[in-house]
Amino acid sequence: KDLYDYEITINEDVNNIEITAVAEDSNNSINITGNSNLVNGSIISITVTGKDGSSTIYKIKVKKEIKLSSNNNLKSLVIEDYDLKFNPNEKTYFLTIDSSINSLNINYELEDEKSTVVINNNENLVNGSKIIISVTAEDGSLNQYNIQINKKQKSNTLTILFIIILIYKFNTFKEKIPYLLCADKGFKFILLVYKV
Repeated sequence: KDLYDYEITINEDVNNIEITAVAEDSNNSINITGNSNLVNGSIISITVTGKDGSSTIYKIKVKKEIKLSSNNNLKSLVIEDYDLKFNPNEKTYFLTIDSSINSLNINYELEDEKSTVVINNNENLVNGSKIIISVTAEDGSLNQYNIQINKKQKSNTLTILFIIILIYKFNTFKEKIPYLLCADKGFKFILLVYKV
């Protein structure tokens, strides 16, 4: 009875508290205020008033136990120019990219906007690179999505630059007609085909 200030911790979803107070003197009146629409830091006042008009006020400070979100999932994951079949429960993906690609344009959406995202290893991509997408929830719990990179190797197939067909027609002689096929940038070969 000689302690006038108190503190109570309640769950975040509790908005009202029912308080029962009994005065030492049954002739005294009790008035309780501030015990509804509670927020963190609310003050509940219990005023005890005697017959002579004197009063004593007891105060209870409300502390709400705020539960932090543990949601560290991505809602969507899109890589520009690539068809990635995203599933929030799938943590590892394999992606084949062109040999000229050095980084990817990655877009994502969070299930919980209170979480944060960090993307690592999305520069100077080589065959075997692993992009790591780390999602940290409000409560600090971590979730990671991995994208394993497979780079297409430069083709060793000879590229045909141009084809020249020389057709010689003879009116009096039935000669063989040569077809000259020039291929490859460095003219690594010349193919002659004769039509008979």
